[in-house]
Parts: sequence; structure tokens; C-alpha cells
Amino acid sequence: MNISTNVFKRCEIVLHSTKEYENPFMDVDIDAVFTHESGRKITLPGFWNGKNEWKVRFSADRPGTWSYTVTCTDQENPSLYDNGIIEALPCHPQTKLEKHGYVRLDPQKRYMVYEDGTPFFYLGDTHWMMPDYERLHECNYPGCTCGNQFKHTADDRIRKGFNVYQTYFSAARTATTRGGTPSWWKKAYTLIDPEAFNQTMDIMIEYLAQNGITTALGFGTHYATIHSFHQDPKPLLAFARYCVARYACYPLIWITAQEITNLKENAFTLWKQVGQLVGELDGYHRPNGAHMHVHPITDPRSAELNRQPWHQWWTVQGGHG
Repeated sequence: MNISTNVFKRCEIVLHSTKEYENPFMDVDIDAVFTHESGRKITLPGFWNGKNEWKVRFSADRPGTWSYTVTCTDQENPSLYDNGIIEALPCHPQTKLEKHGYVRLDPQKRYMVYEDGTPFFYLGDTHWMMPDYERLHECNYPGCTCGNQFKHTADDRIRKGFNVYQTYFSAARTATTRGGTPSWWKKAYTLIDPEAFNQTMDIMIEYLAQNGITTALGFGTHYATIHSFHQDPKPLLAFARYCVARYACYPLIWITAQEITNLKENAFTLWKQVGQLVGELDGYHRPNGAHMHVHPITDPRSAELNRQPWHQWWTVQGGHG
């Protein structure tokens, strides 16, 4: 497959499996390697998008020719293997992200900067469970008739100069009791619902990216998510892999989950596994950190988090006492 795109714009490699799987979410994975003509490599997982469709999403971070290969964990399914060329043309910058590149850590890991080294002043607020609760077809702002709570809120932050949207999925529960979207699962917690992502988070994160907003993204809530997953790391890690596959090519920084250092339900142990997996899967190497529970730097959990090789930046909570 040959694809033409622009730098910093999302493109997709779409594959259709000729083989059926009992559980396409758990039974098979695809992975891709993108190689720029300069030798730069970016590795990314792909994802199942419903029925017999699999996708790999990619955004070139420099112009030129990229070659790619897609491989599958099922070696007997050639329809989920692919290779091709992506021609990335320069973009016409509309936002600071497109002008300076996506956010990264400076070499001393003291600050965040744009890719070209321009200082990045982090200004964001918490939109916890945005994809679950910020509605796309209804607005609850008093007197507003815009019909889109998410866009109403995002536009407000954009006008005020915000450049980060902090959020996470409610990975392990249904949000319908607060007027949110259906669960992310067709069958909890073994079969994902791709259409729930297509109809909500895909629309939201694309809108934020187009408007120059970096999404700080996590996958759940302290011990509550872990409790719902019955302390089983397999579906939690599968969910994290799925989200990395869908969204790593967007302007992102990772926060793992809300208050990961909470010790109930073995939460800290399992969230550390998620953080490590994200670091391994994200070929762009976006800043990878974790939102921590309230405790001082002298707390042993701070030292434990600091020892994690994947943990690069601190998301320090100042509320809740």
C-alpha cells in the first residue's frame, strides 16, 4: 500500500482479515515498524476496529519517504501482514504543535518543550473521564443550544489559551448513569467495543489535535478500576495496548491513571505494569508519567515510582488534602 499524507496528520493502514477469530481483541495482535529515509524508526501496535477490520495509525514527524511493515502474531494469516510506502509532505502549520512539533521532555528532564526545543508552558485542567461524560450530541450548559458539551468546553479552554486537556478513560465501568457513553466493552472485560471508540474518543482527540491541544491521557482510576478488573492484569494491559494503538500518533503525554500510588486492591503494582507497557509500545516516546495520590516526596511510594525506568515526569496532585 502506498499512502500520501502531511507531517503531523494522521493516516491509517487498513487491513481486512480473511480469517475469523472467536475473540479478535484477545486472540491476535498486529504491530508495525515505520522507517524514515534518514533511518529513524517508529514502532507502533495496531488495533482491531470491528468485524474483520484491523488498523494501524501513524503520523509522520518529519517530511520524506517512510517505508513500513506490518506483522501479525498469527503467522498463518497473511491478510494481516503488509508493507508499503508513506510519502510525508510538509504541512502548512496552523497550530504551535504543527509549527514546533509535539511535546517532549528536554534532555535534562526538567521541562517540557516542543520537538524543536521551543519552551512549552503546560496549561491544562482536569477533564476526568472526558470520553465517558463530555457529551457530543447534547450540551448541559445553562441556556446553551450548541448541542455539543465537549466542543463547548474545549472551545472555552482554547479561547483562554489552554494547551493541555487532562483526561482518562473510565476503563472498567459503564458511564450511562451520568449521561455518558456506553461501556467500552462488548463483553466485560474480554471483548472491546471498537464502535464506542469510533463514535466518541476518536472524534474528541482529533478535534483537540486540530486545535493545537495536547491530550494528557490515562486508562483508569486508582483501585476502583483494579477492583472492577478483579486484580487481573491481562484485560487491563490489553485495554492499555488498545488505547496506545489508537492514539499514540496524536499529540499526547501519558499519565497512566488517576492516583496510581493508592495501595488498595494491589493498584500500585498493576498500574506500574501499565506504565511500563506504554513505554514499550509507544514508538514516539511521548512523555510517560503517572498521576499520583497525595503524599510527600519522603513517602516510599515516591521513591518506588522514581525507580521505574518508564517514569519520566511527575503529575503531582495538590487536592484532596
